[in-house]
Amino acid sequence: MAATVLSDPLEILAEDFKEALLRHYSFGQRKAAVSIGKTNGDCPVLSVLLENGQRLHLTVTRAQS
Repeated sequence: MAATVLSDPLEILAEDFKEALLRHYSFGQRKAAVSIGKTNGDCPVLSVLLENGQRLHLTVTRAQS
């Protein structure tokens, strides 16, 4: 499988969080599915489906100061 080169810092951060979530849920034989999509504002959003049916949506954006 070829690796995809990401250049957008938000996409890189989203991919890092995806990998961390998958590692976290692999401990203790828990299960979760994680995917990355885009919002209307073109921000990465992580969609997490837990084994108990709960869904989490985490949007990666730049902080406004």
